[in-house]
Amino acid sequence: VSVKFCAESSVVARSSITPDENCILDLNVYAFRNGMLEDAAFVSRSNVTLNLYAGYSYNIYAAANMGHVEACVDESEFIENFAFHIAELNDLDGALPMFCCYQDLYIGGGAPSIDLDMQRLVSKLSLSIDKGALMEGLQVSSVRLCQCASVARPFKWSGKGGSRAE
Repeated sequence: VSVKFCAESSVVARSSITPDENCILDLNVYAFRNGMLEDAAFVSRSNVTLNLYAGYSYNIYAAANMGHVEACVDESEFIENFAFHIAELNDLDGALPMFCCYQDLYIGGGAPSIDLDMQRLVSKLSLSIDKGALMEGLQVSSVRLCQCASVARPFKWSGKGGSRAE
């Protein structure tokens, strides 16, 4: 059966969020059944169709704004190795990387359409300093964010849930 997956950002738009932070430029969707890859697709838009067998449950993984990422045939290997690497700040220009995961999603007959509730994999921070609150003669020449993850594994769950960052 052809199953259409439609990605949409779960982030509520606010005035502080630029429009491109919620956009989806590309989408990877992977469907696993019994630990093995059944189908996968990469598209340059926010929806994709996979061909799956009706009457079975699947684990569905989706990743947006990360470019094309080949899937491993084995699900546990896929979960262990799927990662988004941040080498420099330019890697986060434009659309932010997002992900979604559904476990044991039952696919019935017909031609179902499933919404992918995408979540941001990273956060964008803006910092402003009230110069009037600084003591006279004191200047701020730089700000440093410490302990920032350079690798995020969205499908590798930590003990408390959520993705694991390294």
